[in-house]
Amino acid sequence: MPASQSTPATAAAPLSYGSTIRVDIASVAFGGDGVGRLDGRVIFIPFTAVGDTVDAKVTEVHPRHAKAGNVRVVTPSPARETAPCPYYTQCGGCQYQHMSYAEELRLKTQQVRETFTRIAKIKEANVLDILPSPEPYGYRNRITVHAEGGRVGFRSTDGRRLVDIARCLLAAPEVNQSLETLRKRRPQHGHFSLRSSDIPRSAFHQSNRLLLDSFSDQVLALLPQAAASGQSRAKAARYCLELYSGGGFFTERIASLTDTEISVIAGTPVPPHRRFEHIWAIEQDGRLVLDARRKKMPNVSVLEGSVEDMLGNLLFSSDADTLDTRGSDGLTGPPLIPSETLLIADPPREGLSSQVLTDILRQTFAGFIYISCNPATLARDAAKLSDQYTLKVVQPVDMFPRTAQIECISVWEPKTGTL
Repeated sequence: MPASQSTPATAAAPLSYGSTIRVDIASVAFGGDGVGRLDGRVIFIPFTAVGDTVDAKVTEVHPRHAKAGNVRVVTPSPARETAPCPYYTQCGGCQYQHMSYAEELRLKTQQVRETFTRIAKIKEANVLDILPSPEPYGYRNRITVHAEGGRVGFRSTDGRRLVDIARCLLAAPEVNQSLETLRKRRPQHGHFSLRSSDIPRSAFHQSNRLLLDSFSDQVLALLPQAAASGQSRAKAARYCLELYSGGGFFTERIASLTDTEISVIAGTPVPPHRRFEHIWAIEQDGRLVLDARRKKMPNVSVLEGSVEDMLGNLLFSSDADTLDTRGSDGLTGPPLIPSETLLIADPPREGLSSQVLTDILRQTFAGFIYISCNPATLARDAAKLSDQYTLKVVQPVDMFPRTAQIECISVWEPKTGTL
C-alpha cells in the first residue's frame, strides 16, 4: 500500500519491516540521514531536514534503531528546498540538495562538534564554523564515472545499480564536456576519471577547484599555532615532516614559505627567513611521488614508501641514514627527525593506522597538524592523541558541498613537560 494511503505507525504501534511511520526530524547525523525517535528507537531517514514531519516506510529494524525511506513530506522544514538535480535521491553522490546551503553548513559544523564530544571525549573542543565553498555547485575538477552496457553514470543510493547521468551539477563545465564526449562513445564497461585540463592525470588531486587556494591558506594560517616561536615553545619547529604528502599540494606551499609570508596570513609580523630548514614528505603512490619531485622544491626530501614502513625508521632507526633522504635539489637532510619538527598528516578516510599512531606518540613533535576527510576517524585518533597533545583548534572545510563529506584541519601542540 502506498505510504500516502497507509496509517502511519505511532509509539503505540510497534515498528515492523515495511510499515509506514510518521516521524518528526530533530537532527541530521553525519552521513546525511535525518534523525527522529519512535517506539523507543532512533529512526534514521535519508533526504530529510530538521523540522520535517514525514511519513516513511521502514526498511530495517534493530533493537535500538531503525531505518526508513520512500519519504513523503507531511510538514516541510523551513530549510527545505527543491533539489535542482533530476537524479537526486536516485544517484548516491549527494545527500543535501533538498535543503539550503546555509542549513547544510550549520549541520556540518554541528556534526563535527558532536563527533569530537561523542567519539574523542573532548568536551568543548574549539571547533570553528565551517569554511564554505564559494559555490555549492560546479566546483568539482574531477569525477569518476562507471560504464555498463553503453550507460555512463554513478552508483545508485543503495549501490546496486548504475544511474545513467547526462550531466553532474557538482562538476565543472569542462568536466561535464568530457562526460558528454564519453557518453557519445557508449562504452560497455569500465571506470573513467574525468578531469579538468589543469590538474595532473596521474593520481589523486584535491577536487574542489574553487577552494584550492583557500584550503592551503587555512593550513598556512594555522602554522603559527602548531609551530610557535621560542617565546611560547621550548623548541621552535625548524623542520617539517609531512605524511601522506600526495603530489606536493601542501608541501610546495610550505617549502617556499618564509616567516614573513606566514605573518601576513596570521597577522603577526616576524623577521624574514625561510620557515623550515628541511622538509621530509612521505608518499606511497609512485605517480604522486614523481609529481612532487617534478616541482623541484628546495630543501625537501620526497620519500617513496608507505608511512607504516618508513615513519619508524625515520624516527628511531639507527640505520635511518641509509634511507634516500636527499632533497629534490640534491641536498641531504639530517638522518634522523629532530624533536624541533612540525608534523603534518593528511591520511585517507581510514585515518591513521594503529602502527602510525603508536610511532607518532613515541616521538614528541613541536606541533601537529592533522588534516582529515573523515571526522569520525579523526575523532577516534584524537582520543589517543589527547593523552600527549592538546587540541588547539579544528577548522572544518566544506570541500564537497551537497555531499555528506567534511574536511577538517586540526591543530595540536604537545602538553607541558613533554618536550
